[in-house]
Amino acid sequence: MRPTPKRLGHKKSRNGCVQCKARHVKLDVGTQSGCREAYFTKKPVTITCHPSPPRGDPAEDQSWRSPTAWLQSLQLLYHYDTVVSDVLSHERSTSQVWKGLIPKMAFSHEFLMHGLLAVSALHYAQHHPGQRKEYILVSSHYQNLALNMFAVKLQDINEEKIEPYIYLATFIFILSLCSIPERQDSPSPVTPTPLVEQDQPQALPAKQTGAFHDRMDQLYALARGLSPTLDAINEKSSCLLAIESPRTIHSSCCTDRSPSRARRIWLWPISLTHIFLELLSSSHYVALIILAHYAALAKPFENKHWMNQDWSASVIASVERALEDKWQEWIAWPKRSIEQEINLDEMSP
Repeated sequence: MRPTPKRLGHKKSRNGCVQCKARHVKLDVGTQSGCREAYFTKKPVTITCHPSPPRGDPAEDQSWRSPTAWLQSLQLLYHYDTVVSDVLSHERSTSQVWKGLIPKMAFSHEFLMHGLLAVSALHYAQHHPGQRKEYILVSSHYQNLALNMFAVKLQDINEEKIEPYIYLATFIFILSLCSIPERQDSPSPVTPTPLVEQDQPQALPAKQTGAFHDRMDQLYALARGLSPTLDAINEKSSCLLAIESPRTIHSSCCTDRSPSRARRIWLWPISLTHIFLELLSSSHYVALIILAHYAALAKPFENKHWMNQDWSASVIASVERALEDKWQEWIAWPKRSIEQEINLDEMSP
């Protein structure tokens, strides 16, 4: 029995003219036209080329193939350079950071560039209602890319490389501020008149006692009703800490008359324990009530910047939807302060 002959080697070409490929004519790269048959018959040829895309994440490959996505990225970069950086540079001391340092650094750190484009896309969405849904999705896409790359590179962070990660964290914080769900009765962006501007010292009275602190005492009593556990940091202690922090912030803002005092307001989210954040995620009634009171505290420090525009009203609306009916009376006080723009210390607790 004769052995079966081995199959001769064959190299399949993916290049060549459409006509020869349809006729299965072998490619001759030595000819001028690239196809031997077309070269000798002098037929016009249509060359097709299929370059291999760069390897990596499938989402990145798809983006690489799409000229529209590439042009959209350039558009968002231009929007950041001409509009968003001006909005973020409301203080002279940080102008060069937003306008020069961060964009320059983003060209060397892809995750930071994704964060920059995510912020730019969200700003564009809020100021172009007709394209709002599209650019919110674009912003979410870039945010996911930034966070995924951040997670991969997290183990390589050191003191020399930490700066771009800090800037990315700032972008993520801005995105979280802007992503608060809008009120159901106000689907379109509105520009509220702030209770007070940041540079006006009469925003809160210069005293460490008053209606707000009395109200915090009531929240203390509510939180003490939670069942404690043997853990040092538990649901009860986390809620008590979340109540104490607004007390301190309120007192600091009362005594500090500088324009930069508004920064103190945003220290509260940083002080929260992981357990308290989990309580918020699960719509725990005490955590939601505390959040509603913090929103009322932050209301006087809202300004015309798009980042925290109508932030307090959006938060109180979200809390109201998530809270059970039997706990609604606990948020009537902060809700009235926000909706009627009443100073917290001028209200009866």
